[in-house]
Amino acid sequence: MGRRHWLCSAVVLLLGALHAGCSTVIEDCPTYFVNLDRSPDRRARMERLFATFSELQRVAGVDGHSRAQVDETLAEDCSLDSLPHSFDDANLGVAKGSGTYLSRLGCSLSHLRAILKAGAYTRPLFSST
Repeated sequence: MGRRHWLCSAVVLLLGALHAGCSTVIEDCPTYFVNLDRSPDRRARMERLFATFSELQRVAGVDGHSRAQVDETLAEDCSLDSLPHSFDDANLGVAKGSGTYLSRLGCSLSHLRAILKAGAYTRPLFSST
């Protein structure tokens, strides 16, 4: 796994823990990782690395090169109107439609999907006693 992809995965894992308000027993917090369907080896590696985490959850990554996956994600997880302007070519720093743009779009939508999933988590994490 490339350094950038590893960092992205680590950020999502930390976001899940921070959202849950866990500070002492991180293994018991809901923890999310992004993984593309076409990368089962990376999924297996993440599951091995975090085998002690009781609430490790995979979030299916969005392949930015697949128009169908991008359209499906926008329809299910957020409307195009609700996206920040950061999805335009000036903010992503590359020409719209280029391979790099599509990869960054997929990565952004994948992490947005993970953040939305973490935000929807409702199980109480701590007892109120």
